[in-house]
Amino acid sequence: MEDISILIPIYNRSKWLPLIVLNLKQQDYPHDKLHVYIDDDSDTDLLFKSPEELEEIKRILHPIKLTYIINKNKRSIGKKRNELIRACNTKIFCMMDSDDIYHSTYISHSYNLLKENNLGCVGSDKMVFCMTDKDFALHAIDCGNRAVMIHEACIMATKKWFKASCKFGNNSMGEGKNLFFGHENKVGITDIMKVMCCVQWAGNTIDKLQFCKEENKLDLEISDEYKKILIKILEL
Repeated sequence: MEDISILIPIYNRSKWLPLIVLNLKQQDYPHDKLHVYIDDDSDTDLLFKSPEELEEIKRILHPIKLTYIINKNKRSIGKKRNELIRACNTKIFCMMDSDDIYHSTYISHSYNLLKENNLGCVGSDKMVFCMTDKDFALHAIDCGNRAVMIHEACIMATKKWFKASCKFGNNSMGEGKNLFFGHENKVGITDIMKVMCCVQWAGNTIDKLQFCKEENKLDLEISDEYKKILIKILEL
């Protein structure tokens, strides 16, 4: 097993800290091999309110390592992803967004696919949404019909592959649209049901309720633990 960096871009999301901690703690990949990097350019709502709170979260996450970077310059999500990749010190990294649910198998499943198939990047071409405005109903869609179209929040890649790629775009929606051009042969597709579930809420960059259609509905539910956290975060 190799060391892996988990990269989390943050902006005014302190209330999501319990979800971030749960996503990290439940990963079944060896925790002593994980290093979390958080880039926070919040202007009013830093993730950690004090050095003491940061140290407490480090204690809770141990042996997962945590590096917390505060940046006073507001940047696009794409630019933050690129800068996080440059900041991490492992050969492999993965993305983890602050307001999504990540299954315990996210990192291990992605890593196994990456290594067993000698790939440079893996991720899912499908998305599952937890519709919090619709009693936590789950709906799934395909990301698109292009040769490679992977949701940015579930990417795992080697830094070698990334350096040769087109990088993330300097925008905050669809920032991975051009990432794979010219490098599709080294990209693999993960099983979304082993990876993640996007949370629908008022702060999404796009309105995810547009995907709440009967033909997209899944006969599955998120766990009660996640429901309780989301109810508290979103004051449902």
